[in-house]
Amino acid sequence: MINFPHEIIYKNTRNAYARINRDGIVIFTIPTRLKSNEKFLTEFLERGEKLYQRYSKKEKLKSTTDDELLIFWEKLSWSDFFDNDKSYSKATKEKKLKEILLEYSKEWVDKFSDELCVPYKSLAIRKMRARRWQCSSKQDIVLNLQLVHLPQKYIQYVAAHECAHLVQKNHSDKFWKVVEGLYPKYKEVRKEMRKFILE
Repeated sequence: MINFPHEIIYKNTRNAYARINRDGIVIFTIPTRLKSNEKFLTEFLERGEKLYQRYSKKEKLKSTTDDELLIFWEKLSWSDFFDNDKSYSKATKEKKLKEILLEYSKEWVDKFSDELCVPYKSLAIRKMRARRWQCSSKQDIVLNLQLVHLPQKYIQYVAAHECAHLVQKNHSDKFWKVVEGLYPKYKEVRKEMRKFILE
């Protein structure tokens, strides 16, 4: 019996995977060819339940309210950025947060890219539902806007992680050695990041 919020999607995909969206719902994506495989479905849903249990134990933090927000883990007032003008829109707020994160993260992406002697093509900030960052095969780096609320050391780690993908596209041992060379305390910071969820 399934006792957690979930949704099952059948697609013509090679592998099955599960993720939790921002509403706390476990989304199962399952290859259509496995739709009738009861044993697989039962085991996969059990794995999803464990994923949800881990998610439920994480600390959930409110990153913004109508009056306040977290910037690099520091609680500030929106009026600090808009001269006490309370007419600013959601789009205006988002634009400001993107500017703040882009300015800070670019400093570290540039640093790590230079250390590796491998250029990146572009750096962008976007709202992303399923992941916190990515580096494409074309060397485009994208960071999740939510990172702007985290302590700066986490953004430094993410910058190192994505720059490591400039030279190693997978998560092999070679990849993690590159990350460690750029950001030696990555294991500690990576572990800390998994303990909470921003809302």
